[in-house]
Order: sequence, then C-alpha cells, then structure tokens
Amino acid sequence: MSLLRSSIALLLFCLLTLGADIQAQDITASLLDEMGVGIPFANVYIPSASKGTVSDMNGVFSLSLKQASADSIATISCIGYETKQLELRGLLNGTVTSIQLANANYELAQATVVGSNLDYNRATVLGNPKLNKSVTGGYSQDSTASAGMELGNLMKTKRNWMLDKAGFHIRTISRDTMHFEVNVYQARKGFPSGEPINRERIFLSVDSTTIEEPVMVDFSNQAIYGKGDFVVTLELLDDINSTDYVSFPANLKKGLTRYKSGAGKWRKAPVFMSVGIWAEVREAE
Repeated sequence: MSLLRSSIALLLFCLLTLGADIQAQDITASLLDEMGVGIPFANVYIPSASKGTVSDMNGVFSLSLKQASADSIATISCIGYETKQLELRGLLNGTVTSIQLANANYELAQATVVGSNLDYNRATVLGNPKLNKSVTGGYSQDSTASAGMELGNLMKTKRNWMLDKAGFHIRTISRDTMHFEVNVYQARKGFPSGEPINRERIFLSVDSTTIEEPVMVDFSNQAIYGKGDFVVTLELLDDINSTDYVSFPANLKKGLTRYKSGAGKWRKAPVFMSVGIWAEVREAE
C-alpha cells in the first residue's frame, strides 16, 4: 500500500512539473533592425505549436500559446533580414522583450548574372489567369489559416525568364479590408524553395468593394530573373478568427496551388486545384 501511495505521489509530482513547463501563456516582443527601428510584417512561427503570426506596423508581435515549452524554438523571418531562431524561454519569463534581426547580405547568384544578359522577347502567361465562376478555393481559420499563411500557384516553365507582372483574382474577403504581402520563390520539385527571391517587399491592401477587378503587381523594376519553375504567393498579414476567410476563383485542372501555414511545410492543394493567380513573364528563346 505504501508503494502504491509513493507511485501515485511520484506521478502527481511529474504531472505538476510538466504542467509548470507546458502551460497557456501569451508572449509579446518587438522585432528591431540593426538601427533599432521596428520591422513590420515579419513572420514569427513556433513549429512545435504549429502556430504563427506577423509583427504589426511597429514591429510588435503577440502570440497566445496553449502549450508553451520553454525550450521550444521560435523562427523569425523577413525579406531583407537573416532568419533567426531562439528558445521561447526568455519570451515566456519576460526577460526578452525585443529581438534584433541582422541585415541579410545577398550575393548575386551566377544564374542571375547570366540571365540578365539574355534576350527576353517571348511574352508568356503562366499559372491560372482564368476567372472561373463555378469553383472557389482559398483559406479560412477552419483550414488552420493564421497570420503568415501563404497560398499561391506554381508557374511551370523550362526556360530562362524575367518576371514582369503578377495577377490575382480575389473573389471574396470577410472583412472590409485585408492585408497581404506578395512573394516570389524559385521552385524545387514543385514546391517553393528557400527564401523569396524578390528583394523588395510588396504589400497589398485589398478592399472588399474593389475586388471585382484583378489585382496586378508590377515587378518590372525589380529585375527578377530565373530559370525553370517558380511560385508566386499571397501571404496573409492579418490575424483572423473563426469567421474570416479569403477565397479565389479556381479550376480543378493542373494542380498548381501550393499553401502553408506560418513557417510550416508547403503542401499541394487537393483535387488538382489551381486558384486565380498568374505571372506575366518574358522568356528567352
């Protein structure tokens, strides 16, 4: 009987110790550049909790974690800055209230140097520019969407290309205005690979009263070159709740759409879906 009581006491102690380390907590901090200026719309993701968010216009982010282990890792990323990883310990106990990101030192890839010297005279539209009124695809809180969620299309080509424009058919949004960032990735094995290749950040503020027309983004001044497949995405910058959604016209051909939540794994949309996202490029003959 004494042994049983000792075992029960040990079990309760282990559960209490575990509960002290894993508990629901809110974390808040500021993301700063090397000059101490806040970094807006940077991605913050906790892989162990499958939860993420983005910083606001002042570089401040807040995140509520139902299970927050002190040794869990936060991954922080943003175009123009080195990706940073740190334990949650300091964020949970309040000793870390600001996080500095180092500027990224981009090196011009050999492919870009060669690509910029080619003759691009073959205008091509890639992706899915069609406005299909019978099929809808997109993301909502029910599909684990949150700030930092990205959705886009694979642009399939075997040629050298230079990106001129990207287009987006957005069917409906659940708020009067929603905010997005446009990203371009080189693709590997059909999925985005590495960090975005656009060096300048492009933000979109989409108004629910004006989405009948396609949203066009001009990349011609960024000199973005590549070879082979690439992906153009819209990254959601708003924290959303269970009633929020973003939808796109889509078709059930080609299976071009890719998506991920925060810094999670890229996935292929089901049933060969291709949402209304496309790219206008000039290809080298």
